[in-house]
Amino acid sequence: MEKFLNELRRVDIFGYQITLRMNQQSTYRTGLGGLMSIIVIGVMIWQFSANFNSLLNKEQLNAVSITEYDPKISDTTITDKQLLFAIAIQQEDFIHNPFFNISLVQKYNKVLLIFRQNYRYQNGSQESLSKEIPLVECTQDRFEKYFQREGSDFSQLYFNSSSLSDYLCPVEEANFKLGGEDFSYIQIIISKCNAQEALNRGYECANQKQLDEFLALHGSFKFQIYNINSIINPYKSDDNYKQLYLDDSLQYTFIPNKIGRTIDVYLKHYHIVQDNSLIPLSETYVTDTFAIEQLETKVVSELGNQASDQYVQINFKRSPFKTTITRNYMKFDEMLSNLGGIQQILFFFVGIVVTLYNKLQMMIELANRVYEFSLDNTEKLRQQQEKLELINLALQQQQRQQKEPGSSVNNSDEEDKPQTVHQTLIHQKENNQVIKKLTGVKRFKAVVQYLTVFKQNNLQTQQKKESFRIIQDQQMLAIQLNCKSGLEYFEKQIKSIISRAKPIYLSFKILVNVITCNRLFSKQPKIRLINKGMQQAAEQIDIYNIVQNMNEMIKLKEVVLSYHQQLMFGFTPKPQITLDDRTTQPTRDILTLKLKEKDQDEETGGGDIFKLKRGSANQDNYLLYAKIYNVICLIYIDKSYDDVLRQSEDEVQNKKNNVSKQLIEKLGPELQLIFKLSKLIDFQSQNSTQVQVKTPHRRGAMQQKEQNVYAKMFNPNT
Repeated sequence: MEKFLNELRRVDIFGYQITLRMNQQSTYRTGLGGLMSIIVIGVMIWQFSANFNSLLNKEQLNAVSITEYDPKISDTTITDKQLLFAIAIQQEDFIHNPFFNISLVQKYNKVLLIFRQNYRYQNGSQESLSKEIPLVECTQDRFEKYFQREGSDFSQLYFNSSSLSDYLCPVEEANFKLGGEDFSYIQIIISKCNAQEALNRGYECANQKQLDEFLALHGSFKFQIYNINSIINPYKSDDNYKQLYLDDSLQYTFIPNKIGRTIDVYLKHYHIVQDNSLIPLSETYVTDTFAIEQLETKVVSELGNQASDQYVQINFKRSPFKTTITRNYMKFDEMLSNLGGIQQILFFFVGIVVTLYNKLQMMIELANRVYEFSLDNTEKLRQQQEKLELINLALQQQQRQQKEPGSSVNNSDEEDKPQTVHQTLIHQKENNQVIKKLTGVKRFKAVVQYLTVFKQNNLQTQQKKESFRIIQDQQMLAIQLNCKSGLEYFEKQIKSIISRAKPIYLSFKILVNVITCNRLFSKQPKIRLINKGMQQAAEQIDIYNIVQNMNEMIKLKEVVLSYHQQLMFGFTPKPQITLDDRTTQPTRDILTLKLKEKDQDEETGGGDIFKLKRGSANQDNYLLYAKIYNVICLIYIDKSYDDVLRQSEDEVQNKKNNVSKQLIEKLGPELQLIFKLSKLIDFQSQNSTQVQVKTPHRRGAMQQKEQNVYAKMFNPNT
């Protein structure tokens, strides 16, 4: 079973990637990243709503138009609902008194005025068959119905202005056959008017005199054809991609037996396939439309044909070019795909900027949390070291006097000074008498030794006087800082150290420096510091350095522990996780976090930062517990320092180990100074209950000024 599970683990493609974490998060997030995320999400929502509305309104259309040449023109049958035209001679009273006869040769087998089919026999000869279909007077109703079927309007005013009532149209329900193997087509013939045929059809031909007068006046005769033509707009989003209009481009002149015309008009076939579905399923509609292409019209003029009675021939043929148009609206899955593409583009460009910013911000925050930046710390450390030496001397003297029975640290300088001076005078007289008895080199050595001892005694006397002065000044310092105990002083100074920390935040200059590859603002101190901090932080989180440090820790364990100790170390129990929060050791980071929470609590009025709905009593209890917790943390730190300090003194005396002393030195002179000042304040508070402390007799501004000087001298922040 275990082997089978191992094989399953090998094919797991959803494995969780193990990486380092920052702030207990696998990804580092910033305010700018959140703002840009909101903007990107807003843009995506806006794009989705716009595209969804466009989808419902069918505004997004995909159209493909392909024009192909068909060498074998297929047989097509069209009706007067697909092709409607009107023809007339430009003259007065054409319907009842025409100059010429107009006939129509159709290619449809059943309902053509003249149907003509060309049969080719084996010997190569042809036989034409034709059938004539009468032309009737055009009416407005036919044109209106034609336009209404296509969703367009035909104006009566346009019908009257074009005088279409004086034109001839094909009979209703006429069918036309175009193309095919027999090459069928339809033909309009303008010929000499036959009086007998005109009488049979109910009209009368114009006489020769009328023709001569018209010809003399106008110089030629003119015929015109109105046809309903179409403009195909395949990329128009709505259903009105087919636009109808009344085409009057077919108009030519002729002179009987002098100038004849043969016109070939080609009808182009548009095969339109439209999918109206908005989902991945098809809802297809097929439409076939024929339109007259003006550029494909061919005109042949004949001069001086005296024998023919046919003056004009207009041939309607099918064009060998076929255009197939495929139209489909954007579907829902395509919309999602487009949104995914927009998302990828936004994430790519915005992600580059935000990722670089987050990386820079993370390195700056990591450097600020790991290191403290200081421009010039040498002079400050020297002053703190001098203060620490004086405090060490005073603390040692205080501890020594506490161990001596009957001693009192409350003796003033004025009480000790006469005794010290008197003893010094006695020693000087005795030494002078001894030196006078010596001669030569011995006398010189004795003088040098005397001066050395005198100098050392004088230095010790000055240090002793300074230490007693420090003891007296601690009471003033405690009053000045409003501290009743050393713990309060220690707490205030720790908070002061945490509050005065000034991390280097990301600024415009740092950003420009990074963008320009450390070319601009590279010599400014803050930028040099943060670059150095980020470089060191990057080196420490490098996998090589991590493994190297782990190896060094293993080596250190082997050096410090013996074989048996290592064996016992390997069998120590695992760290236990309990519900008791007191097991967490207080650190500087915890104190910093508590201080920030307290500041935020004060700014928000006390309870908003915790987002807890408590009454006033519960809230006061919560703040009280928080205060107790902070005090306990400080007590732990204070007690830990006492233990380490006591252990350090024992180890130095026994010369066994110097680790504890080095730990204390790692705290730095500033923190040592704060702690020892707090201990002196405790000593002073304890002894003040036994012996009343004598304070300098100062009055008014001088006393206040002296207290300020003392506070400034022993304040580590100065």
